[in-house]
This record gives sequence, structure tokens and C-alpha cells, in this order.
Amino acid sequence: MEMNKIRVLIVDDSPLVRKAFRLILQKDPAMEVVGEGKTGKEAIELTRDLQPNMILMDIQMPEMNGLEAMAEIMATHPVPILVITGQEVSHDEGSLYYQALELGALDLIQKPAVHDNHQFLLKKIRILSKVPVIRHIQRRNIPHPEKAPKTLRVSETSKESFKKEIKIILIGASAGGPRSLSLLLNELEKELPFAFGISLHHPEGTTENLVQWLQKYSALPVVGARNEELLQEGRITVVPAGYHMVFDSQGRIQLKKKTSSDIFVPSIDRMFKSAARVFGDSVAAILLSGMGDDGVEGMAEVLEKGGKTVVEDEASSLVYGMGKRAWESRVAQQKMEASEIGRWINSLGRTMRKFLSK
Repeated sequence: MEMNKIRVLIVDDSPLVRKAFRLILQKDPAMEVVGEGKTGKEAIELTRDLQPNMILMDIQMPEMNGLEAMAEIMATHPVPILVITGQEVSHDEGSLYYQALELGALDLIQKPAVHDNHQFLLKKIRILSKVPVIRHIQRRNIPHPEKAPKTLRVSETSKESFKKEIKIILIGASAGGPRSLSLLLNELEKELPFAFGISLHHPEGTTENLVQWLQKYSALPVVGARNEELLQEGRITVVPAGYHMVFDSQGRIQLKKKTSSDIFVPSIDRMFKSAARVFGDSVAAILLSGMGDDGVEGMAEVLEKGGKTVVEDEASSLVYGMGKRAWESRVAQQKMEASEIGRWINSLGRTMRKFLSK
């Protein structure tokens, strides 16, 4: 019985690039190149007609660029999309990269990395082609009406829950995470009594762009993490690509360079675990959209130390993987949509201030 092959559509304006990718994919009997396009318009038409399981998409193309094509594809015929880009992620390309992720792309690869390691691309396609993506219509940046967040397992509004003061809110995300982060940060109020840390799996060379992109959605200042600094109240600190963020006994940030054996970078688990051991029950751990199980073990430690744990639900996750693992492992106390998590943080801050002032 013939196995179901992974049907791949390649979209790039360079015929040499398309040929290179086609030759690589033809080496894997589990993959089939079902079509090639050179513009975003062709990508939309070929996706509709060929129904691929996976799209390799360049961003900068004539007639219609990859961003415009992604928006249309994810709104009408959602398919896992892997962004392909040139030699280096320049400032402009980095900005486009995060726009692509917001629109629904799952990840980015650099063409030289593929040239040097064909198995890297093939493995990436095998993983991403299995990700169930959702129909994604680009939202308008309209404030949501204030409403109570959804609570599924525990009440977060009782006075008992505020006897332990939350000071640090740590957020982990992976594939689909930029979109979820934009929804969450867009809800946060200007003045909150928390220090924030974000660990998002992202490629090296794009951290500066990530910080700038997140700042567009956040009323709070967003900065890159620096060694030996403390997390500061009212500020969002982003772990740089290629490093893990942990804390010493005084709560100072320690950036640890990745090693060849690391699977997830930056590691969400290492950030959660270190914070739980140093800050104890003053930590809230949040897991957003992403593949795999990074952050689940760390979330368990936060819960064990008495902290709060929340995951993004399936409805708003582009990739319901890490959150699902945490929820099914019963280490997450609540799950809700990304925007609701932002409003929950606001509510937590207001209620905590009110209670502690008495």
C-alpha cells in the first residue's frame, strides 16, 4: 500500500532556487513537489487548485509578495507555510519575517542553511506538514470590550489567591507565538505591577526586529534581555535568539549560550524552572501557541512552588501543541484565548493592588 506523500508547493521568484528546493525534496520518497510558483498570486491559485500539505514561500516577490499571498491563503485555504529567505535576515527582512508569522506562517529558514544541510529542511517539512493550522482572517486593531476571562479549573478572583503576590509573569511561545503575543500584548494596560519575561523560539539575527515588532502592540516598554540585569516592573524583557535566560540567587539575569545539543532555543523550560526556584510563588507562567512540549516541565515546577499557570486555548492558538501538553498534564490551572490572557493579567493587577492596599 502506497503511503500518503507530503505534497509540497514551492513559491519563489528565482527559478534556480525553485530547482534547488525541488532537487532536495525529490531525494525523500515521502515528499512530492506538486507545483511551483513565482509570485504570490500564483501561490494563491496553486494552493486552491493543488491543495498541498506544505508551502515553501519566499517573501519578496514581484506582482504580489509573500505576505499578501499568506494573508489570502490563511483566510481561504489554510496550509502550513514555511518562509524561505536569503543569506542573512536583514533589518527589513526581519520585520517582514514577523509580519509573516503574524499572518500565519509557522517558521523561517535561511537558504544557505538548507544548502549546507538538506536534512535540516526535510526534517522541518516533515514536522510542520503535520501541524493543524486554523483559518486565520487578519484582525483589525480594535479594542475588545472588557469582559471576565474564562476560568476552567480554579477561581483566580478569591481573596485567598491574592495572599501570595505575583511579581513576575513569564511567557513562552513557539510556532504561531508572534501572533498570540500580539493579541496578548495589545490588551495590556500601561501600568501593571509585574515584571515580564518572554521566551520565543526565533532564529538568530531577528531579536532586534522582534523587540521592535512587539513594541508596536505593547503599551509597556519592550527590551532585549541583558546579562546581570534584573527584570523590572512595568517592562517586558525578551530573551535573545541563541541564548537561554535563567536567574542567579539574587534574581539577576544570566544569559547562557546555546549548545549543539539544545533542541529548543531559547528554552522556555529553563526560564520557568529557574524562576520557580529563585522567585517561588511570585511567578505566573504562561504558554502560548507552539509545537512540542517546551515549557511543560517548567510550568509544573512553577505550579509546585505555588505560582499561577495559564495556557492559550485551542481556539486562538495557531498551533495547539505546548498548551495542549500542559493542559493534559494538568500543570495548567487555566486556559483561555490569547487576548483573554491579556485581560486576565490586567484584572490580576487591579485586584491584587486593591487587595494588598487594604
